[in-house]
Amino acid sequence: MGKGFAKEGAREMVRHAFRDLELAEVIGETMTINAASRAVMAGSGLKHVDTFFVTYVTPPAEIEEGEVRYSIRSEG
Repeated sequence: MGKGFAKEGAREMVRHAFRDLELAEVIGETMTINAASRAVMAGSGLKHVDTFFVTYVTPPAEIEEGEVRYSIRSEG
């Protein structure tokens, strides 16, 4: 754990999205409490843009703090 593979993979995904697929934006979402996923998104250049709450029939554990959305837009 903590070897940087997730961040390296996420950075490559962002590069691929912008350079190869020519997308305008990459968005990621996770539970607010998921610090590791949030760190990967932030380390890949995505910025926190929203915290939101979804009503689930069977809510996941620890969802009380909501979910977060991160985003990065292409510079081109």
